[in-house]
Amino acid sequence: MDIATLIFAGITLFFALRGFWLGLPAVVIRLLALVSGYLVAIFLAPGWVEWVDANTPLDGLAPYPATLLAAFFGAAFLVNLIGSIAVRLSLPEERRHAGKLPAVLINGSFGAIVALIAVWCYGLLNAAIYPERAAQQPSTVQHYADKLVATAMAQFVSTLSPEDPSKASMTEQLMAQPVQTVTDLRYLTNHAGLNSLLRDPDAQRLLKRGDIAGLQNNRPFREMVKDEQARKLILDSGFLPEGTTEADYPDALATQLSGLWQKIEAVREQPDFQAITTDPEFRKKLQEGNLLSLLNDKRTSQLADIVWSAEPSTDAGNAASAAGLDNPGDKQHHEQPATDIHRWQDSDGRWHFSDKPPAE
Repeated sequence: MDIATLIFAGITLFFALRGFWLGLPAVVIRLLALVSGYLVAIFLAPGWVEWVDANTPLDGLAPYPATLLAAFFGAAFLVNLIGSIAVRLSLPEERRHAGKLPAVLINGSFGAIVALIAVWCYGLLNAAIYPERAAQQPSTVQHYADKLVATAMAQFVSTLSPEDPSKASMTEQLMAQPVQTVTDLRYLTNHAGLNSLLRDPDAQRLLKRGDIAGLQNNRPFREMVKDEQARKLILDSGFLPEGTTEADYPDALATQLSGLWQKIEAVREQPDFQAITTDPEFRKKLQEGNLLSLLNDKRTSQLADIVWSAEPSTDAGNAASAAGLDNPGDKQHHEQPATDIHRWQDSDGRWHFSDKPPAE
């Protein structure tokens, strides 16, 4: 029996035995506390994230899960305290401990939820300390623990940003397998095929103007599509729209890469963006895949805000029309010359992206 299963069994058994000792009235109060904690965490906690970020040592993305968990346990504790006092004042001693069997079942179920959260925390710390274990097949208990926490966090993010389902989807993937996801992202960012694609001048032009059909005929893009490991990681990552199949993969990948490139175009000249992405300390954290440090780094949330809030430039947004894609027959009359994107590193080690070559 693995450690995760032992943790789950131990906590669940403890809660079941405690239910037998407490009796049904007290257990019902705890059930109400659980429901109250969940509702507060989902519907009220999003408004408290900024306060937590400003008034605690937590930075980066860490305030989000911290606020969710604090709101859940705080509300549950308060409701349980008030309910327990009410039971003591309204019921005689012999009736407070009635209904032993239902109490065991209800409190044991509550304990199972708490146990799954504990198992998820154990899995995160275990994989962070021993990264080589992140790729191992999780036990059944660990799988359900990851799924529970990931679903709850995705719901939390969906409440914060209901207009953008992709945020919730990617959050769910990250929380389900945090260390493995960071490892996969690091593999993709260092992928030779992807880097070759992004350095290819022809691919840059196609990405910039949103020419999806043309991009799928680009040689580096075709080579990227053929990579089975990269395809599996991308399909599992939440980067592509939900429901994307193997047959849809090339078109969906081209569309998403084009949209991402256009977002990069919109933010690449922002001083904050360059300052974060060229910072040696932050780059080292990314290269090392130090998840806990990244989650508690303010620059992570700043970078996410910059990227998520970016809108494609006017030229990129009108690319299809400018390139004649709405009416292929008129392409020769409307196509405008695309601009190469130049990438270079200055003497201070900072990377620059521009439509102009570096000064000699």
